[in-house]
Amino acid sequence: MTERDRQYGRPCFVVEDSPALALEPLPLKAGDDAKDEAWLQRLIHRSPGVLPITQLEPAFAYHEFKAVSREVPTPRGLIDNLLMTNQGDICLVETKLWRNHQARREAVVQALDYATCLFDRGYEAFEKMALAGKFDPYKVPKSLYEYLRHEGPEALAEAEFTDAVADNLRR
Repeated sequence: MTERDRQYGRPCFVVEDSPALALEPLPLKAGDDAKDEAWLQRLIHRSPGVLPITQLEPAFAYHEFKAVSREVPTPRGLIDNLLMTNQGDICLVETKLWRNHQARREAVVQALDYATCLFDRGYEAFEKMALAGKFDPYKVPKSLYEYLRHEGPEALAEAEFTDAVADNLRR
């Protein structure tokens, strides 16, 4: 058992009424079965819940982020993953693997650079960029509202949703 295991415990897969299965870290090695940044982008796109978003920003605990698209084109490059809530909250994800020693610094600089590309955009320009990204294996929606819309007491009308996104872009 390593020091890290003792300090934080070991991640486990738990199914009710079955013994917990200790999980092993994925090797991030070179080769045919390598786990690279594209693999990580696809994982986040299929399962955005793997990100600890609410640990970074507790205010997002009340609305679930949904993957919108990958490799979203901006004038400064491609946003690796774009996530949003049905309330118009926006999350940009820049993926870097830990074996990349400049990962933390590069990720922060790139994310800030991409964010500045979005600040000056209105809803229509932002939506156009978001819909130009990769949606695979999902079908490209006609609009962000259509894609993120939900039913229920907190459901926003389309005008409210576009206003919320526009407000978040200004912030």
